[in-house]
Amino acid sequence: MRVADALVAREIRPIAPAGALLGAGLGGLIEGIVLTGMLGRHHMLAAGPAASRVADAGMLGIAWVATLVGVLLAYHAARRRQVPWSGRILLGTMLFGWGAFNLLEGGFAHQILGLHHVVAGPAAGAWDWAFLALAATLVTVGWSLTRGPVRRVTPRIVELFPGAARRA
Repeated sequence: MRVADALVAREIRPIAPAGALLGAGLGGLIEGIVLTGMLGRHHMLAAGPAASRVADAGMLGIAWVATLVGVLLAYHAARRRQVPWSGRILLGTMLFGWGAFNLLEGGFAHQILGLHHVVAGPAAGAWDWAFLALAATLVTVGWSLTRGPVRRVTPRIVELFPGAARRA
């Protein structure tokens, strides 16, 4: 059995990558705007202000591209008649994507490479572990939302534009 077979039910495979990229991208944008921009925390590099700003901007750019690709994948999945469209599945895959991205970023950048911390200072380690715990919670809740029966509904795009649906 392939890993994809075990993790993602066959009927939601077309929407799962879209939701995961939307979650990672929107989560990255939220973190970049709120944590970094508004609160002045969680900069991508613990370096000088100029290098840190460039790294933060690059991270926002990557988050924007992930969001755009997620939207395009969701659009293509919505055009396929056999794909079940479910708000629960989409929310679950988005939470999973946001949490998975944070686990990777927090694990590598915070713990392994030590590039930066969520909050610098004496309690940096506690903040980093709390960040990872939140990420693991997002992954767990997201994954659990994708389990269970899938209710088949017609995507709104097909209702608005009947010619938009394809059989493939």
